[in-house]
Amino acid sequence: WWQIVTIPLKLCFELAVIVVILYFFVALLKWLKITPILEKILSPLVKLLRVDPVLSSSLLVGILLGLSYGGALLADDFKQHPDIPLREKQKVTYFLNLSHSLLEDTLLVLIVGANVVIILGIRLLFSLIMMKFLDALWWLATGGSNSTILYSHFSDS
Repeated sequence: WWQIVTIPLKLCFELAVIVVILYFFVALLKWLKITPILEKILSPLVKLLRVDPVLSSSLLVGILLGLSYGGALLADDFKQHPDIPLREKQKVTYFLNLSHSLLEDTLLVLIVGANVVIILGIRLLFSLIMMKFLDALWWLATGGSNSTILYSHFSDS
């Protein structure tokens, strides 16, 4: 009976510790001025996705540390920058869903003994191909306009 209470509490405490450590890690990267360097490295990807560079910091965190951290930062960016078009917000969200947590996943792949370069390359290539495919679908569905499938679908009802 007691384990039913203590095990979930222990898990919540461990998760809280991880979140705090990751928060300080991101703050340390910003304090050391490493984030702008990483954002510059990420800028070709941002240009390829054709999204607002303001989102690159959150995208970077999501790609390296995971969906929940990057997603939370993206949600915050979306609130701070309501002028970013919905289509760009969707593209960043979809890309992050396809290609998140590369740092954690890479460490796991190293443990198994797989070739990290091949795994990362295939994963990123697949994500980019899917994003280009979605871009083409959006373009076809909207007749080349800047609206989004989601928006145009729900605005008709």
